[in-house]
Amino acid sequence: GAYAESAVEAEKIEVQFPALKPGAVDLLIADPPRNGMAEALPFLKQLGPEHILYISCDPNTLARDLRQLLESYRIESIQGLDFFPNSYHVETVVQLRRTTVSP
Repeated sequence: GAYAESAVEAEKIEVQFPALKPGAVDLLIADPPRNGMAEALPFLKQLGPEHILYISCDPNTLARDLRQLLESYRIESIQGLDFFPNSYHVETVVQLRRTTVSP
């Protein structure tokens, strides 16, 4: 299938991908900066992908964002990855599946 790839920095996702409509995305892979994706969540929830793969480098912002996502998604799996031994940094990968009807 077709896919879109972009490094979105400081620009809202709805500006970066204006043609995206609800139901147009099956899988969204999110690897936001340390401050998470709070600003993008309203658009992502409206977009309503069936699956989200969320990669996070900050457990605090991941928890904050998951609180909102869990209104419409459930966690299928979660895995911590230690790419930086001997440091406190850890990457967390969360696989989410939509539980509500697509918008």
